Amino acid sequence: GGRFEADLEYDSDYILLFEKDDYVSKRININTKVPGSFDKSRLEIIEFEVELEQQEDQRAIKVYDNPVAKIKFDGRQNRFSYDVDYTASFQEKIRKEERQMMLEEQRRQEEAERKAREEEQARLAAEAEERRRQEQLAREEAQRQAQEAQRLAQEEARRLAEEQLRIAEEQ
Repeated sequence: GGRFEADLEYDSDYILLFEKDDYVSKRININTKVPGSFDKSRLEIIEFEVELEQQEDQRAIKVYDNPVAKIKFDGRQNRFSYDVDYTASFQEKIRKEERQMMLEEQRRQEEAERKAREEEQARLAAEAEERRRQEQLAREEAQRQAQEAQRLAQEEARRLAEEQLRIAEEQ
């Protein structure tokens, strides 16, 4: 269940690392430095929870290189507690990183859509160019056939004229 107890020495600085395969590792910083007037024989119990999230994006891990929370002695309360300023700044870093990742994802999607539109336009342009080329070939073929038909008609007319001339000469 992940529960543990640890006896930590006073006047030290600890980093506890929580990790599991395919999950984002998290660190907690515990600073046990206390004022000289503190009774070091008394037992201080610090309870906290750490939730590990499944790793979805390798880029998200860079935020968690720093501790997610810091626990230190609070002289006003005369006990150990969370450093709320650090927690607030860390949460703001996470929100900024998430916004940045969302913007990057949005930019990637927009770029992919732009590229898809460009590819579609290029495909349509290529198809239109191919149709124009085919139409030009068809026109050229029709023109060639018309010229051939005209040549054959002229040749036939000449042959008939020669045939009529031959017949006339024979008569």
